Amino acid sequence: MRCIKGRLDSLLITHTVMKLLDFHVETVHTLFVNLSLHYLQAQDGTTHTELYRYSDMLIIPTNTPLFVRWEKDKNCLQVQLSATVLKRVAEETLGKDSNRLRLVPTFQSRQQQLKVISILLLAEAQQQQASSRLYLDSLANVLAVLLLRNFRKVVGVTSKACRS
Repeated sequence: MRCIKGRLDSLLITHTVMKLLDFHVETVHTLFVNLSLHYLQAQDGTTHTELYRYSDMLIIPTNTPLFVRWEKDKNCLQVQLSATVLKRVAEETLGKDSNRLRLVPTFQSRQQQLKVISILLLAEAQQQQASSRLYLDSLANVLAVLLLRNFRKVVGVTSKACRS
């Protein structure tokens, strides 16, 4: 497996080639940007077997198990954002009780802004310049805002989740 990583306290960016992913993380939200084609996936009690398009995304909220198997090794960009960053950004930007906000598990999203931010995160993590930390923190905040705008739900309230 080829793996390129960039890390901050609140953010992990990984570019890997993999065939199988059995995944469950309790403390971070994860965005996978697919750079491949065909898969079998089980997430949150739902199974999908379909064709992926380049840059289709999976959004995996904290504490959500995920299983994915590709037919061949696949190129994948993985961005993990800490739950504390998402909570802080929710409080600052939405003025909402962040304890009631959740991200919606999402299959095959095609959100152009998320894709661009993810690729910028990877490119900056690879450069490792003195200004990278500030830039990565800024991109992580933008990523959190986009996730909250497009893939959130409020628990304990009867309303539909926002989706793009």
